[in-house]
Amino acid sequence: MEGGGRKMDLLKKLPKDKFDVEAVEKLKELDEREIIKIIPEMFLWIADGNWPVAIPMIEVLVEYPKYIMDELVLHLSIEEQDDELKYFIITLLVPKLPSVYQEKLLPYIKRIYYSPSMLEKDGSYEAAEDYLGI
Repeated sequence: MEGGGRKMDLLKKLPKDKFDVEAVEKLKELDEREIIKIIPEMFLWIADGNWPVAIPMIEVLVEYPKYIMDELVLHLSIEEQDDELKYFIITLLVPKLPSVYQEKLLPYIKRIYYSPSMLEKDGSYEAAEDYLGI
């Protein structure tokens, strides 16, 4: 019963809205096992880098680089339809990761730059261009 029920308890700790910075601060009190369970839901709060919760949430996420990699790859894939999220991942989150993790994401960022989907030709393409220094 620990798995599902516990995750529901953890999900209640996520922000209630884009202004709930206090909830994000409280996430810092969770241990690694708890954070890992809610990483996909945490990414929802960085969908717009202008939201008050976005930067504090990124600060929490980058503390767990090896655990957020799968989620980063998923969101940087061509299948991801939220181009704004890709933009903010590339501009705000990736630069804060240790270089070894940035290097692992480089092929995905290069793909956005060299072979962007129609959707990516706006924001995430420009973010990839800036990130790559091209």
